[in-house]
Amino acid sequence: MVKRWRSRAAIACAAWLCVSGAAWAADDKKDESPLNSGTFSGMKLRNIGPALMSGRIADIAVHPGKPNTWYVGVGSGGVWKTTNAGTTWQPLFDGQTAYSIGAVTLDPSNPHTVWVGTGE
Repeated sequence: MVKRWRSRAAIACAAWLCVSGAAWAADDKKDESPLNSGTFSGMKLRNIGPALMSGRIADIAVHPGKPNTWYVGVGSGGVWKTTNAGTTWQPLFDGQTAYSIGAVTLDPSNPHTVWVGTGE
């Protein structure tokens, strides 16, 4: 009877050592990782992107014969033109008194004429 109890105690002790050893190994792996809660503790959640009203695209018109030529009306920034599918842009409305653009379209009979509606 004593022998049986000792063998059960030995098995229980061995099992406990294995489990606790595995837990210690897992804790060591957590500490070795460069990405843990301490890595990001100094960062706070914040919004990124346009602040307040800037950056809103109100309308886009694409030249029917030149698919790389676009006219973009920005709700808070005038009219912009690209001739290389958006790689570079030129402002077209800087000299005008209106600021907010609500609509941009090309004349159906002459796509070189751009119609711009101000306001939103």
